[in-house]
Amino acid sequence: QTARDTVMIGNSNGIVVGFGSVGVNVQYNVAVDSCGAGLILGTGPSSVPSAQPDSKFLVTHNWLEQNGGVCVNGAVVVLGAQDGVFSNNYLINNAYPGILIVDKGVPWPPSVNWQILNNVIANNGQSGIGIAGRSSGIVLHGNIIENNGANLASQVVIDPSAAAGINADWATTNTLSFTASPPN
Repeated sequence: QTARDTVMIGNSNGIVVGFGSVGVNVQYNVAVDSCGAGLILGTGPSSVPSAQPDSKFLVTHNWLEQNGGVCVNGAVVVLGAQDGVFSNNYLINNAYPGILIVDKGVPWPPSVNWQILNNVIANNGQSGIGIAGRSSGIVLHGNIIENNGANLASQVVIDPSAAAGINADWATTNTLSFTASPPN
């Protein structure tokens, strides 16, 4: 299953992968000005958990900008998806988190075993990366995460429920920065 070389402008959501998908490649896409998320990986709009968790993702070289403003959502939502590589993507100028890794709680599957590598995550309205719920096995490495939310602490926000689920050296293996905007 592949979503490749697609440009989406002004949709309800961008690309939505769910319903028990396995072995999904999402590459070289552009999602701009979606009401909701530019990319949903995992259970998405499902009303009941699928028989197997959505898994084995390769998500690379995508551009997601100005998503989530009206429908209040992150640029990318990993929602109960498992075993993925998310690399070399650009998540910029979105209304809420750049990427949110979370789950719907029991009986839904958790978001586990994600490598978030070498992305540019900048100028998003809330956090650059948010991790919550039963998320675990999350590796952040080589990302440029800057000017998200209101301060340096907004670059990566880890809920206590997921604190043990991320690589311990994430703060030193990524470039984190924040420069306040000058007053008008």
